[in-house]
Amino acid sequence: MQSAHVSASDNTFRMIIRGLALYGDKAEFMKSLRMYSNVIQEKDFIHLLMVLGTKGFHSWFSEMIEITGLKQISKQNAEEFTLLCIALIHLGNSEAALLYYKQFVEPSSVPTGDFAFPLLHEMVIAQIEPKKIIDVISDLKKEDSNTVALERLLGVALKEGFMDTAWELLKAVTNIRPHYFWPFLLRASKERREIGVLGVLEEMLKMNVRPDGDTLEYYCIHFCDTEDPHQLLVRLHKLGLTVREILTPLVSFLIKQSRIDLAVNLCHQYDVALSAHHVLPSLLKNWNFKTDVNNIVVILKKLIVDAHDAVSQVLVKVLKKCNSLDQLKFYLQLVQALKLEKIDINPTVAEHILNGLRSKEPSPILKEIESLICQFEGTSIESSAIPHPRDMNLPELENHLIQLESKGMETRGVLRLLINEHCRCGNIERVLELRKSFHSKGYQESAGMKTSLMHAYIMNDHLDDALSLYSSIKEQHPNFKIDEFKIVDLACLLIKSQQFTRALEILKYEAQFRLKSAVFKML
Repeated sequence: MQSAHVSASDNTFRMIIRGLALYGDKAEFMKSLRMYSNVIQEKDFIHLLMVLGTKGFHSWFSEMIEITGLKQISKQNAEEFTLLCIALIHLGNSEAALLYYKQFVEPSSVPTGDFAFPLLHEMVIAQIEPKKIIDVISDLKKEDSNTVALERLLGVALKEGFMDTAWELLKAVTNIRPHYFWPFLLRASKERREIGVLGVLEEMLKMNVRPDGDTLEYYCIHFCDTEDPHQLLVRLHKLGLTVREILTPLVSFLIKQSRIDLAVNLCHQYDVALSAHHVLPSLLKNWNFKTDVNNIVVILKKLIVDAHDAVSQVLVKVLKKCNSLDQLKFYLQLVQALKLEKIDINPTVAEHILNGLRSKEPSPILKEIESLICQFEGTSIESSAIPHPRDMNLPELENHLIQLESKGMETRGVLRLLINEHCRCGNIERVLELRKSFHSKGYQESAGMKTSLMHAYIMNDHLDDALSLYSSIKEQHPNFKIDEFKIVDLACLLIKSQQFTRALEILKYEAQFRLKSAVFKML
């Protein structure tokens, strides 16, 4: 060019640098880059990254940054940079793509869970080896830049139909829950019906995950051959499931199919209690006044082992369904059958039923039912005047809890009322005792309970416990709105503990939804 007296343009220098990159001469490339770094614009830099990435020279990257001084990619070129990373993934160099991405994208600049996710998404689409994907996710988790990528990516693999990748991703999940297998079960059921479903169940058990009742009923039994329920139970049992695990969802399924006689046969064959939480709603929702009363009693006897108030619930709710004389006759037969089996109900429930009977048009059948109900637990026709728990004061609730526990009856409602009342009164020690009892019985706290507990902790300066509940509410009940004064009290406690930044973060976060200026006015 010099002999031809042609002056070199900026573009000429760019082409020289690009050519040296293509040729792989690192020393000359770096030398030229130093000499002509002033002609390298941001877009030129991105193009050079592409060349280095495709040729496998991305290890030169850090020296390039030192020479050019480029620390970030502008918004104008952000899309082109992302496309560069995606292209490198599909060209087989995901290592270069991730190296570039981590250098120029800050985790704080993207929404939670989005850091590097577009690249991981493309790695799945490009069918990169699952182990490589899992290694990348593991690194992101260690760096605390994306802790939810694995679960999200599992959804991508399932949606795109890459089942082998999905299985490998699932195995990498640390706390696998039964519902993670639902998409696998649905797909297997479409492809191979029962054989496919049993195959997924087998894999599930190999991964030490036990299916719950919903998983078995709605995603397994529903797609299996139930012509002979006993044989299906045997097939499931051979996989490694216990009869206790199988019987409840299978009975629930049969009740919904109006095949209660087959459900009763299973109950006779196996001396196993049924879960009232699972079966009782099915029984009530699919109630049939033409069902053999004795069959219903068999089911109820299995339920009261798990929940002592199961019979009471049935009698109260079925009475509301009785709208004809024939239905009342059926109800009478049911009460008679329960009496023969010496199944009792408590006076409070009996009184509730008697009140329900009085609301119906008088008849000889009603009088007969009333007479039988009065024989339960010595109940009299006169009102026992026992107040509803929601109308009790604190000492009465405490006494009522003792009574229920002594009879082995359901205590969830009373515990909830007691916890809320003690929270309101600031009795934190009693709150902790009741909460421990609540959890030991396997009950789940509602969002409302959590906010009451959170505020009780705040009022007693238990900051860590209060923050833990606040985080739990946000994660598990994202649409629940916490009272403004509770948010303000939490912020005040944080400020009192010298955690100004955290207090401001919470106030700003809550204000964007519905607090507006109220919080700041109160402060």
